[in-house]
Amino acid sequence: MKRELKDHDIKSLLVSIRPEHVINILNGDKTLELRKSVPKDFKGWVYIYCSKGQSLYWSYEFSKYFVDDKPAYNIKGTSSNVKLLSGKVVARFYFDEFTFLKYGRWVNHKAYDWNYRGCDDEHLDTFQKLCLTEKQVTDYGDHEKLYAWHIKNFKVLEPMQLSDFYSQIQIKKDWLEYKNRCGDFTPLSEQQYFKHYYRNPDKVSITKAPQRYQFVYVKEKENE
Repeated sequence: MKRELKDHDIKSLLVSIRPEHVINILNGDKTLELRKSVPKDFKGWVYIYCSKGQSLYWSYEFSKYFVDDKPAYNIKGTSSNVKLLSGKVVARFYFDEFTFLKYGRWVNHKAYDWNYRGCDDEHLDTFQKLCLTEKQVTDYGDHEKLYAWHIKNFKVLEPMQLSDFYSQIQIKKDWLEYKNRCGDFTPLSEQQYFKHYYRNPDKVSITKAPQRYQFVYVKEKENE
């Protein structure tokens, strides 16, 4: 009988996003995430790390991350119901689709113009879903190719630490060394090696947030 895969069995992505963009995602306003690349042949969970640029808090006393009709952003207070999200992994979404944005000379309103809007302003709706202005997109893209990742099956998590994730890079490195030691006969695949040797290893815990994104495994919880 085939065992159902759990989160800690599946390779995922960890991305670092600034607090001002995280708050728009949490509020449901931002349904696309702009990136300069996409992971090749990857479909799966993407975990959102809220960077430490500005302090972002979540109050359990109000729904949808609003306090007094304003986003719970830079809240000051010491209430036990207020939780700091900056520097934590706060949510995840499923990635299997993206919209390609190309800087080019497009026909808009019967005139040619260099921009990311596309022909006949086809991407104006994309900018709204990104919660970005055209200037912000242009400044970020700097005339290079851009990719708007679609945020699907979004779920807010109980805030997690970076140490709750395994570094897939370190696991790959250790497995290759193990494979070389075994020669032509390799007893364990990379996945089997991971399951057999990596249950609670501190040496493969992530300690630094990725600049772009990083392949990871979620650590198995003791009660699973």
